Amino acid sequence: QMVTASADGVLTFWDTSEKAREGVAVAHPPKKGMNKGHQRINRVRVAYDQRCLVTACNDHTLKVFDPTLQEEMATLVGHRGPVNDVDISRDNMYIVSASQDKTLMVWSSDSYQVLNRCVGHLGPVTSCHFGGLGHAVFCSASADSAVRVWETNTGVVVSVFKGHVGDIVGCAMGTTGPQVASSGLDGTVRTWDPVDGSQLQQFGRLDPYDIAYPMGHTGPCSRVLMSADCLRIVSAGSDGTVKVWKMTVKHEKRVNFVSFTPDRTRALTCSDDKTCRSFDTRSGTELTKIVGHTGGINMSDISPGVTSWELHNFPRRGPLQTSDTCVVATASKDHSANVYNINTGMTMHKLRGHHRSVNKVVFSPDGKLIATASADTNVCIWDAITGERRHTLMGHTGDINNIIFTKDCK
Repeated sequence: QMVTASADGVLTFWDTSEKAREGVAVAHPPKKGMNKGHQRINRVRVAYDQRCLVTACNDHTLKVFDPTLQEEMATLVGHRGPVNDVDISRDNMYIVSASQDKTLMVWSSDSYQVLNRCVGHLGPVTSCHFGGLGHAVFCSASADSAVRVWETNTGVVVSVFKGHVGDIVGCAMGTTGPQVASSGLDGTVRTWDPVDGSQLQQFGRLDPYDIAYPMGHTGPCSRVLMSADCLRIVSAGSDGTVKVWKMTVKHEKRVNFVSFTPDRTRALTCSDDKTCRSFDTRSGTELTKIVGHTGGINMSDISPGVTSWELHNFPRRGPLQTSDTCVVATASKDHSANVYNINTGMTMHKLRGHHRSVNKVVFSPDGKLIATASADTNVCIWDAITGERRHTLMGHTGDINNIIFTKDCK
């Protein structure tokens, strides 16, 4: 089945196999006192479970329809201007809408009640898109030349990206990675890192003689989409072309260390660019970029998989994945070690106590302790759960480059 929407507020349902029209529904009828074009449907989204579809219209409302019965299920009222875009989370729990009134609204797909009103953009919000496999975050684009990432449950802004010249009319997020893509009236497509807000790549040139960037659209970009694996971006331009861009993910400086998680689904890399990154071993997609150190990262160690959910109360990605892990410790040239949740990139503990570069960090076999070896000739033992230092072992007269626990952790 296929659904099309028109400027007169009508939804048309098509049977693609028979190439025939199944039905017509007037989703947004004419209203007295509204400007010309108020019936125009700007976007239609179908839920991933195909339970419903949602329309965004110039009449300030959204309509929820049953695609099977072709009947209206609910009208979502709350915006004070035309609704430019709408998206449904991949777990089908939430709806987000973007409006000319400079706000976004998060709705429950069960009760159709407003959960959050997101205020922050200084111009009309032109686009919105959920990221990931669930509903944790979504991104938005605006005529204020900014892209924002929001936390769905709280409506709090997580990141703000600026770099486009003029209105931004499209934004997108992938399923497996954290990257955000945007397209603007300046004719460029850009990708952003939601961790530190930096621009990762730019496709298209503001100056036709600027050879630092590839040639792009010769006019404004209207829409942008990102593949689920975050490796490709598709953009549509007013020049009548559709372009596919290949994203590149790499460290900016020397890579010092590479390791695999116990389940072999992810690879971790540590670099002198002060970041630790995790990659999907099948697709090569960057899953997480971990920041927090002020110096290069020498190496990392991964907590035994069982401890991630038994000691730290983190959920497993799958009930049968006993080797799954999400806790990693890093050793850095900034004289410190950090403990992170690699699924979210969030810092759990900052281990401070050394006076020179930390050369080695290891977890004990039971995951309860962390040992760090440093160029300051000392070894520190830390509590992996609380991050507190338990012991400092002194006696060496030179740099300590390696350390290992015995099987009994004593």
